[in-house]
Amino acid sequence: MIISYYTGTKKRQLTPDSGVTKRHVGSARSISAQFSPATLSPSVATPSRKYSSRTNAGCIVATYGDPSKASWKANPDFTPKVKLLAMGGDKPLTKTYKYMFEKVRDAAEALDDSIDALAEQIKDSLGIEEFSHLKVASNENILVVGRICCDSVGRLNAASVLLEGSQETSFGNTVPVDLSQLSEYSLFPGQCNL
Repeated sequence: MIISYYTGTKKRQLTPDSGVTKRHVGSARSISAQFSPATLSPSVATPSRKYSSRTNAGCIVATYGDPSKASWKANPDFTPKVKLLAMGGDKPLTKTYKYMFEKVRDAAEALDDSIDALAEQIKDSLGIEEFSHLKVASNENILVVGRICCDSVGRLNAASVLLEGSQETSFGNTVPVDLSQLSEYSLFPGQCNL
């Protein structure tokens, strides 16, 4: 049954052997045809050919910089300093674990731990007693710690910046951050800030 539909023709080549290009027929072209990627792209000097018919296989056709000036000598005196950080204590895994399939609760806890770890380091280095809750209204200056988040899907901008506190200090609450008085700033989603 299937053989009756077979035409017996060879497979069509995807890369043309000649440099024939398609052109729009007619004198009146639409606006979208005038500003399409095909009209705005630079023209190729040589038409594409089949990859298997290339004559320079194994040759270097382009380099970046001067490779003769690069120093490839090893430093035998270098010893990397590695510090092991235990994520789940010093205990090994006791049951099967699907890597990269962690639960949302576990991922949120890891992010929360990063805020708490930063808060502890800042407390120790600056001699701060406690951080305030994000949602506490105060007439005095307060110190809070949290992670930068975006209130919408898309790129972070001055109107969409939120600060999310940890579960320990702020019960995971978020507050909008007013950046209108700043002439410049540098923030990214996930950044921990004081």
